[in-house]
Amino acid sequence: MDTNIKFPLSVREEKVWTYILGYFSDKNYSPTRQEIADAVGFNHRNEATECINNMIKKGWIRVVPGKARNIIDPIDYAKKRRL
Repeated sequence: MDTNIKFPLSVREEKVWTYILGYFSDKNYSPTRQEIADAVGFNHRNEATECINNMIKKGWIRVVPGKARNIIDPIDYAKKRRL
């Protein structure tokens, strides 16, 4: 299986990605959708959810369904995917 990511992030998704990596690096758990929205200047957490869903489809992150802080270690996942 090819683990290289072939779908680049949009500008908005790049902001979310950068924030998630920094947050996870500092706290060792993922931010909530609301924390992401507040940090990157979105008007509503649904905008953060939309970006995260797009990033999942593009293969940049994984999540555990049903949890508020459900993004799986993005730093470890990025290493495995050779980002």
